[in-house]
Amino acid sequence: MDEAIPTNAIDYRRHPERYPLDGDDEIALSAQPYFSEVSAHWRYATAREAGESAAWLYEFYLRYREAGDFVGMDVVRRLLRLALRRARESEGNATAPAGHPTAAAIFSKTFRMVDRDPQYATMRERFIEQHGG
Repeated sequence: MDEAIPTNAIDYRRHPERYPLDGDDEIALSAQPYFSEVSAHWRYATAREAGESAAWLYEFYLRYREAGDFVGMDVVRRLLRLALRRARESEGNATAPAGHPTAAAIFSKTFRMVDRDPQYATMRERFIEQHGG
């Protein structure tokens, strides 16, 4: 990748070959146009926000999958994992009321659904074959 071009200036939908598959999940925060499309729905501070956010993010994931857009799928996967980490950090030792999941638990479940999706694995392999890893 040309280091002179900031990652948020790259349109990864037009140039999926430039998408950095390996590396830090933080790349999702500058992966355009995907982050712009989903950022309004990316919230993790409370369990309620997490539930709504995870549902929205999963919907975006399914849309990208249906369109055959692996980069979009991977950006959503990374955002789910980032939200999971941040929710865990903000929750610290706090516990949810009995019978209610924590924000981290909500994101964990949704992340696992995406991470274990056989279509994700197949499309990732195809992406690596086409663009390298």
